[in-house]
Formats: sequence, C-alpha cells, structure tokens
Amino acid sequence: MKLLKLKQIGVAFLMLVTVYSCIDDVEPTPPKYSAWGFIKSLNSEYYVTIDGGKVLKVAPINDADAFKDVEENDRLIVDFTIEDTPQPRVTYDHLINLSSYRKVDLADIITLNDVSRDTIGDGIVQLGSLGLTENYLNMQVVYKKEKGDHTFSLCYDETIQEEDKAIILMLKNHFPEEEDGSKDTYSNYLSYDISELSTLGVLNSDKEIDFILRINDDDSQMRDYEVSYTPAE
Repeated sequence: MKLLKLKQIGVAFLMLVTVYSCIDDVEPTPPKYSAWGFIKSLNSEYYVTIDGGKVLKVAPINDADAFKDVEENDRLIVDFTIEDTPQPRVTYDHLINLSSYRKVDLADIITLNDVSRDTIGDGIVQLGSLGLTENYLNMQVVYKKEKGDHTFSLCYDETIQEEDKAIILMLKNHFPEEEDGSKDTYSNYLSYDISELSTLGVLNSDKEIDFILRINDDDSQMRDYEVSYTPAE
C-alpha cells in the first residue's frame, strides 16, 4: 500500500518554468504558469477564473478557432504568461498571453449503491499527477485504451467505511467490454468536486478532513493516496 501525503495547495498559480536571461540587451523571458479554472466569454473576449478566485483575461488571439471546442464554464488547465496587471483591478486581475489549454473532465462524487455499483467498472489506471485546489481534487490518469470512451468515476462506498477512520474514495474506470485490439497508453485530466466530504467526514485538529484516494481496488496494483482536505469557507 502506497501512501502519499498531500496538503491542499494554497496558491492559485502553479509555476511550471521560470527562465531569466542574463544576456545584455535581451528582454528576460517571462515566467510561465499553469492553473486550473473555468472559462467564460463576454463580448467576444475570454476570461478564466482560476481556483483561488483570480480572474485572467485572455489577450486577443489571431486564431479564430482557438476556442472552438470550448463551451461556457468548461473546466480547463491553462498555460500562460502574464502580459499586464492593471492597477487598480478592473474586471480582471491579470491580462495573459495564452500558451495552451487542456479541457478537464469535471464530476462529483458518486455514492455506490445497488444501481450504480454495476455501471462503474474496474479498469486499471495509474496516476500521472494528483493535487488539490480549493474544493477540487485534480489528477491526470494514465490508462490502456479500449474501444469506446472511458469514464472515470470517483466513488464513495459507505459499506467499507470504518468508524473514526479516514474516508475512502475509489477511482473507477469504466470502458466497453469489446476491445479493438489497441493497447496504446493514453492520459486524461480530471477534476472532482469533493465539497461533499464536509457531510461525510469530520474535521481533525487542523480543521482538515482526511481521506484516502484508492485506485485499482482489490487488485495487485492497488494503491492508496492519503489526502488532507481543508474545506473552502
């Protein structure tokens, strides 16, 4: 059993790369950031509200099809540099140059019962990354591709809970039984709203809720990740 202790990320920006040039007469390379958030559009302009509450305005993009696959309030991971920070703040905190974005599947915790239990699946997954921002458990999952779309569910099963023990949430991978012969490796980005944990568990002395993320339940590849979640006020 592998235990990885995670604490909630208290900063809105996750700095990926910071490179500064020391060559004379050369503009320094701006820091690059990555953040999770939700996109909105207003008068043909795009804004991303990232976890933590800051609002990013996307600088005009020449490509008219840049957001053709994005809908209002979609969850994204955005990679960007900061172009400007208005003082005082107007309708946004930073004007950004968008480097790239990835759409994120967003879902809630599913309670396992007689109906849901038979539709969840038990496909093997591995975690590429795992983290917390506000009320969201964010992860990148890695899996072997089968025919059809994969569905990843975060599940709570009250029948396996022990009194005064950490809550167990299980990541389940559902895919069609029919295979197409392909076994290539793919990855997907996921976010789960875990605010429901406030009704399932109790705060510890640090005002956190402890829970375990379990993957590959009842398999030789089962892994447990211990997480401490601070409910957003």
